Amino acid sequence: MNRFVLCLVLLTSLVSCHKKDTFHISGNIYGANDGDTITLAYSPDGRKLEILQQSIIKDGCFSFDGEAKECQVGYICCTSADYNFCKLFFIEKGDIVMLIDSMQWIV
Repeated sequence: MNRFVLCLVLLTSLVSCHKKDTFHISGNIYGANDGDTITLAYSPDGRKLEILQQSIIKDGCFSFDGEAKECQVGYICCTSADYNFCKLFFIEKGDIVMLIDSMQWIV
C-alpha cells in the first residue's frame, strides 16, 4: 500500500512538472474576418522575427499552444484587408488571454 501511494505521488509530481513549461494563448480580435491569419513570432537575436505558429481566425477568436521554459519577448502579428499590425508582448508559462480592439490595442 505504501508503494502505491509513493508511486501515485511521484506520478502526480511528474505530470504537474511537465505542464509548468507550457503556455496557452487565447484571444479575440475585434472586427477580424473569418479565415484571416494571425501569427505568433519571436526574435531570438533581436533582429529578425521567426514564426512560432500561425492560427486561422474563426468567429474573431484565435489560440496558440506551446512551450516556454522562460519568459521571452514575443510578437502577435496580423496582416489582412482590415488589419496590419505586429505588437510586442511577453510569452510566459501559463494561460494568456488577449483582446485586440479596433485600435489594435492588446488588452
